[in-house]
Amino acid sequence: MANAATTLMNNFRSYKTYTLKYPVATPDGSTITEVTLRRLKGSDQAAYESQDFNAEKDGYKITKFFLTRLSNLIPEDIDEFDQADLQALGKLITDLVTEGKSED
Repeated sequence: MANAATTLMNNFRSYKTYTLKYPVATPDGSTITEVTLRRLKGSDQAAYESQDFNAEKDGYKITKFFLTRLSNLIPEDIDEFDQADLQALGKLITDLVTEGKSED
């Protein structure tokens, strides 16, 4: 359940939330049922560019990189996500990265 601040930020389109099709149990006994991503900042873009990823070969690494930067997830939790959820989250990340860019 989202708190008031998260709800307010969602209303301003600062965050996007994805509900997992296949929830993940964590070692502490809790269950991850959704992932909330914040919008990309300049520091995120700079960190991404410094990684020297290969966009054609490093799809999972790129998705994992952005999930750890834009959410409160840890890499070990992301490793347990179902492929269907990873693909949907990858698309959501792409939408966040390209949102607001010119079509020219």
